[in-house]
Amino acid sequence: MAKLPDYYKILHVQPDSPLAIIKASYRTLMQTLQQHPDLGGDNTQASLINEAYSVLRDAKKRADYDAARLQAEQSNPARPAKHSYQNDDSTSSNCYFCDAGFKPEAMPARCQRCLAPLSSTSENNRAIVRVSKTESMHYFSSWPGQATAAKIKDISPDGMSFYTEESLPLSHIVKIKTDSFSATATVKNCRAQQAHGKWVQIIGVAFLNISFNDQSGNFISTST
Repeated sequence: MAKLPDYYKILHVQPDSPLAIIKASYRTLMQTLQQHPDLGGDNTQASLINEAYSVLRDAKKRADYDAARLQAEQSNPARPAKHSYQNDDSTSSNCYFCDAGFKPEAMPARCQRCLAPLSSTSENNRAIVRVSKTESMHYFSSWPGQATAAKIKDISPDGMSFYTEESLPLSHIVKIKTDSFSATATVKNCRAQQAHGKWVQIIGVAFLNISFNDQSGNFISTST
């Protein structure tokens, strides 16, 4: 049986997104991001986007698709993600982001493969630096992968939220890099919001590991 395409992922929306957001995301992909073939987009990708939109914009087709999607998930439950920090046998540990292994007794400050921080957030609570919401930020959603630019919305010792154009699934692990720190984090929420005439995604994450470039500060600034 052929694998069911993920129309929600293709359109960069959540499964519970209302029709207005689905339409807005479709227009953004085809026009603003120039996925339409007339604007230089790839024909195959444009066909997938049109196929996804034709299903999700129609209430009955979407309901049938959601039912088939649920049935497929129940028939083939997802395997646990390979990003556990401590292995079951307690003899080795793994990087949250790329799953590279290392010995706990010889844990480096950063993963030697993907350079993600390996120190726990609790160890850094007393070394939190001043972070401005105006500083630059990039994140990686897969390993290996390309960095995606984003804009910081809010930040705290436990996590942060940021603006981006793509949707990220809940519980997904990302690597974050800013001018002040780098971190691995897990996605806790994702919602769409219209800003400056276009739809953007607001991603909320909780820090797993974090490393600061300057450990002389002791609080976070939320100044804009």
